[in-house]
Amino acid sequence: LLVMRHGTVLEHRAFGVRETDPARPFQTDTICWIASLTKPVTATAAMILVERGRLSLDEKVSTYLPQFAGLATKDGRRHAVTVRQLLSHTSGIPASVPTRDRNFFNPIWLERSLPEVIDAIAARPLDFVPGTQVHYSNAAPYVMGRIVEVCSGRSFGEFVASEILRPLGMRDTGFAVAESKIGRTAVVYRREKGVVTEFCRYDPAWRVRMAMPDGGLFSTPRDIALCAH
Repeated sequence: LLVMRHGTVLEHRAFGVRETDPARPFQTDTICWIASLTKPVTATAAMILVERGRLSLDEKVSTYLPQFAGLATKDGRRHAVTVRQLLSHTSGIPASVPTRDRNFFNPIWLERSLPEVIDAIAARPLDFVPGTQVHYSNAAPYVMGRIVEVCSGRSFGEFVASEILRPLGMRDTGFAVAESKIGRTAVVYRREKGVVTEFCRYDPAWRVRMAMPDGGLFSTPRDIALCAH
């Protein structure tokens, strides 16, 4: 728990465990998989480029990624998607990422590249006419991440690290966890039908080629507070 007001931390405490077997206490500096809290960071990366005049919110996605020029709904009608719609979950791009081996922190998935993933996204029909509905999408941030790469000339992970994480002093945040920090990284659990099982235990041997723009970051409450402030 971290409570901050006007830039001052009022309360910072840890509860529970970061691993159940053996039981290890959760600490205030425990590194956690922050999942979809990655999406605001992806949006921030995009807005940095907007501020620099290298990206327009109301420009068509196909201007930056030509493979999206043929997007159409299931009735065959073509529709343009804008950058703003990508960021606001109104693009019509389906919620899931269309890859059979897509499993968070699966080594095969992590070794893919953003261009490979967005080609598969561009090949699918839109779920609805862009701008007419709001549907949460995990696929749209991958498209946004690739646009960041095209507009910046850098990999998405490198851009986020150099333009956001390092300037803010977010020293425990990244798409990979350094081997020296593995001991304070929380194991990820999930509950299914009342049963808690281990979902993911970060492995420093993973080769993280693709920084996942929809949910790949690990961080701490302290670092998130720095980002929010």
